[in-house]
Amino acid sequence: MKKVLSRILAMALAVILFAAPTATVSAATTPTLVMNTDGIKIFQYLPDPYSLPANQSLILSDTTTSDGYWKVPAGNKFTFSVSLDDDAVNQYQRVLVSSKKQGIITYTDIDSYKHPQFNLPALPYDDEYQFWLVAITDLSVSGYVGYVRAD
Repeated sequence: MKKVLSRILAMALAVILFAAPTATVSAATTPTLVMNTDGIKIFQYLPDPYSLPANQSLILSDTTTSDGYWKVPAGNKFTFSVSLDDDAVNQYQRVLVSSKKQGIITYTDIDSYKHPQFNLPALPYDDEYQFWLVAITDLSVSGYVGYVRAD
């Protein structure tokens, strides 16, 4: 009976230790919507930038939609920009842009831009986009912006 209890206790501790960091990361990934007007949505990580460790990725979601995708109506252009902390140095990242209708649109080369920006053309149909930030080195993410505008 002691062996069974000790195994159950060991398994319970393992579950707690492995689940705790995941819960912390998922709680910290929710950005704050600071502006939502005229087709512009600005999200910031407050009060501090989000720390994204090397070899990890982060979906930069539109938290105003139920599925996190950025909705772009037909005939509208879309601009998306990421803001990395200006004080941090030697930050390298890639960005994956995918569309529900078109699949993967682009996967950038490794770059060190502090504010990578993507301009998506107007399409004759509605589409939905998702942006993945992939950390090559540790990143400090301040926020991101999505801007829908008529063509």
